[in-house]
Amino acid sequence: SPLLGGCATGGDDTGFSSFGPSTVAGTGTAEETDSADSSETDAPGETSAGSAEGTTGGDDGGNPRCCEISAEPGCGSVETESCVCADEPACCQAVWSAECVEMAIACGDPYCVEAGDSGTEDTGDTGTTTGDELECDPDFSFSPANPAPGVPFTATFTDPIGLTWVGMVAEGSGGSTIDGSNLQISGGPPFFWSYDFAGLAAGVWTFSFTHRESENGPDLVRGTCQKQF
Repeated sequence: SPLLGGCATGGDDTGFSSFGPSTVAGTGTAEETDSADSSETDAPGETSAGSAEGTTGGDDGGNPRCCEISAEPGCGSVETESCVCADEPACCQAVWSAECVEMAIACGDPYCVEAGDSGTEDTGDTGTTTGDELECDPDFSFSPANPAPGVPFTATFTDPIGLTWVGMVAEGSGGSTIDGSNLQISGGPPFFWSYDFAGLAAGVWTFSFTHRESENGPDLVRGTCQKQF
């Protein structure tokens, strides 16, 4: 099975190895917050250093950079920065971390929520078009937190138990499957299994993290996560 990973019996740092892909989703979901009070400002002094270049103007604001982790401070959007950095100044002073990305989503940056909102006009069903309404095990996390279709990302699964023969797969609505690659294991305990994905097509994908108790044993699903791209 392409989902399978292995547990090494040798003496590497983690005690585990894998020959199969896996993905992981975040340990928490940012709650939606009302950004109306903080999004409208005419004072340039409220923006951070590092945001002057590439700042997006207009009524909708936002910037794709706000949805991606960066070693630079700020993300180029006056509205998103004013919302995020009011609670976490380091996002505009040091680096734009994963926490800053999560906060940008909560602040309603249109580029970060665009993928989750796509297709809502074409369906009469509710609960099927946005990431907030999909089911996801809290032990999954993604970086960037809300990647757009075709954008590379990393998925991580967290567990307090050192599982063996692990694997991760993403399954699309049409039945197509994509395995994660470049497994990275850290922690101990808890353990973190991170997998790279080259980018997925638009739609809802279901991520499954599996393990085996022995090399030839059955795949046991440890967690699943639905994600809108």
